[in-house]
Amino acid sequence: MLFAVAAGQNPATLDGVTFASHPGKILAPVRTIFEALGLSVEFSDGTVRVSGQALDKNGPTLPDGTRLVPLQELRSWNVEVTWQPEDERAVLSYKGKAIYVRPGPKRVVIDKSRQELRAMQGSLLVMKTNVSTGRRGKATPNGSFQAGPYKARMHRSSLYDDAPMPYSVQIVGDIFVHGYSSVPGYPASHGCIRMPIDGTARFFFEWVDVGTPVEITGRWRA
Repeated sequence: MLFAVAAGQNPATLDGVTFASHPGKILAPVRTIFEALGLSVEFSDGTVRVSGQALDKNGPTLPDGTRLVPLQELRSWNVEVTWQPEDERAVLSYKGKAIYVRPGPKRVVIDKSRQELRAMQGSLLVMKTNVSTGRRGKATPNGSFQAGPYKARMHRSSLYDDAPMPYSVQIVGDIFVHGYSSVPGYPASHGCIRMPIDGTARFFFEWVDVGTPVEITGRWRA
């Protein structure tokens, strides 16, 4: 189940996805949002059709391939979309059915014992990826932090010979999450959290907001 249903509410309240790179834009997983409204969804040969109408093949996706659709594009299927600023949610209405969609709160958990990063928005797991944290003597600190305030698509290390650090997100001091070409299944960095540069790091950079809670836990045991 991709969305959490808020207990005691009718219509159901579903968590949406937002990106720091596109503020104010809310997206939702295609299958969940359309089926909740009673519209048929078909996946065939890389094409997604909703009630027979094809979606753009180059539309947004989560790293696991889950297709997303911006709420404003639902109007192409005669879905009425109304924003309720006082409740910070959208109301979607279609042929007598209605649901709420809200931008869920974001959080990031980095588990050093598993060398894994998980990014959540509300109940939705937006990404899970392998990472490489600080090696012995350069351990990545555990604790509760917030993303930022510094973010840069390309940052160069002031400590290690101007080493390139693409899609950098500051966590605390000189500790960043950033893309890197080598992300082994064990701690290997100088303290930063390395993330694959195959598109994963870019997704995280564009998704995470300055101020998003980041929890670093665990201990690597070789």
